[in-house]
Amino acid sequence: MRRCWLHLLAVSAVLATLLAQARSQSNLGFDYLVLSRQWGPTFCETTTCDQDTYNLFTIHGLWPNNDNGNHPAFCDDSDRFSRDLLTNQQLSQMSCEWRSFKGSNNGFWSYEWSKHGTCALALFPDENAYFGAGLALNQQYSINEALANNGVNPLTATGVSLQTQLLPVLEKEWGVTPQVTCYSGNVFEVRLCVSPDLQAIDCPSSGGSCSSRNELGLPSGGPTPPTCATYFADVGAAATSTNTNTPSPGGRARPPPPPPGSAAHTPAAVQRNAAVALLLAAAVMAVLL
Repeated sequence: MRRCWLHLLAVSAVLATLLAQARSQSNLGFDYLVLSRQWGPTFCETTTCDQDTYNLFTIHGLWPNNDNGNHPAFCDDSDRFSRDLLTNQQLSQMSCEWRSFKGSNNGFWSYEWSKHGTCALALFPDENAYFGAGLALNQQYSINEALANNGVNPLTATGVSLQTQLLPVLEKEWGVTPQVTCYSGNVFEVRLCVSPDLQAIDCPSSGGSCSSRNELGLPSGGPTPPTCATYFADVGAAATSTNTNTPSPGGRARPPPPPPGSAAHTPAAVQRNAAVALLLAAAVMAVLL
């Protein structure tokens, strides 16, 4: 596992250099990117969901933004989404980590590409590079694992303290300050800001919608689908090792579901780390080509 992470760090350094060079050579049309992860059960309180959600953060989108608060959208109507440009590995991972709660996954990915991906073509020339970067960032800056490693099990917790748990944990794990948005007193989204060379940066102080609240809810969803166990195996492993099935601020602890991938934690972790390295390597190739 250590060797996988060393490989990941090496690839990340190369990717950062290449992307910095790309930025210096062209006008990107945006200043930074936002990787938004949402809590599915809260999302389903805002609208009618077509399918059950599980108790983990999943990707909402990777969005170009500007320092002035504006963000570009729908920049190239002629560039239509094509899932044929995505690898089978990406499609499998996206179906678990970048899934739709309302409508088809394909429709959701098409919308994200049309609205946001086409505004980052100077950095990500196609769907493979764009979605691959989102998946790699989601793994490198995992919310679920960060919480589970620090005593908040997202699989079972019904609440979290913004000021003493959520923000301090993420700031410690990531080294930057994210944005947190809320809906009716519940965590809705956590947004990580990254520079065009895909390095985490502090998010603007404006943009979060629950800075005045301390105790936030984490509504309950369904169990993690067995087909997604591999991608979230380390969450169950971390939660088990820290014994986090205790009441969290905001409510009673739920009975713990079977840890995802509990039969193969170590192989899954190695596979996950290797997958991150492959995603970053693919992004490097996209820039080179």
